[in-house]
Amino acid sequence: MGLSSIALLKISDYLSPPLRTLAGVPPTGGLMSAICRCRWFVRTGVPWKIDADWTCVMREVIFGSPELEGFLDERAVFLDVVRGWGASTERRIEFDSGVRVEGYTGFYGGGPIVDMGAFSYSQSPLTLGMIIGRYCSIGSGLTVQKTVPRIGAFSTSNVAYERGGPVMRRAATLTSLPDADRSYRVVHRAPVIGHDVWIGMNTFLGRGVKVGIGAVVRDCSVVLDDVPPYAIVEGNPASIVGFRFSADIIERLLATRWWKRPLDQVVGVLTSDVESAIDDLERQQPGVLAVPVVTGSDLIGFSR
Repeated sequence: MGLSSIALLKISDYLSPPLRTLAGVPPTGGLMSAICRCRWFVRTGVPWKIDADWTCVMREVIFGSPELEGFLDERAVFLDVVRGWGASTERRIEFDSGVRVEGYTGFYGGGPIVDMGAFSYSQSPLTLGMIIGRYCSIGSGLTVQKTVPRIGAFSTSNVAYERGGPVMRRAATLTSLPDADRSYRVVHRAPVIGHDVWIGMNTFLGRGVKVGIGAVVRDCSVVLDDVPPYAIVEGNPASIVGFRFSADIIERLLATRWWKRPLDQVVGVLTSDVESAIDDLERQQPGVLAVPVVTGSDLIGFSR
């Protein structure tokens, strides 16, 4: 398999089953008055397939508390490198009702809690809807593209598609505003980050971008297109400047699916050269990584 073939591989061929299955039925009960919620729409099903159906899920907001921080700490999910930040009642925490976070993860940049796999961390606030695999490292200063209006429409103004907020409420006193045209605003999926991805400082990710397993995104890159597995990209716009390994090595690495294995199998080869590590992994009987999991339902329980 040549490098050109590797570049065409779909990330979904090598990602583990979705970290999230979004709930099609909103949570019920007496929480509506105790928690700030708004309806929003995302494509559901397998997160990296673009042709899934639209459905309604809930965006949730809770606030920090000692109980919440203790709960997350027990499951090795950390909201900061210093204990106490997650316990602050001033901390406002957003997440999707269907979010699923594996243990041994760090949301060090604050912001929303998103789907994240074990042994990953971010020093940047993340964007709701993002999906991040295992063993990822995300530097500070990450920016994700806003949603985009229909470029070919008469105007890009939010007057066409928004009715909430103080500006639109005041505008309604000037004239009778028609119902918002929801088709006017094109909402693209938040980025999907594969396993073992390294993202440098001050990078920009476009909506709908998928970053492949093992990829490296260098500092200050503007990523507008999908990144193949184990590619190295940089620049504005970002382009492929190389691959971490040869095509044969990449194919063997992906075939091991090492990110699914128990930690002891992984740490045993981390300091080896890549060919020796692959040889060791291929000789071993693959196991399964077992880690704690925090779900949106768990977090909703801490609403007040």
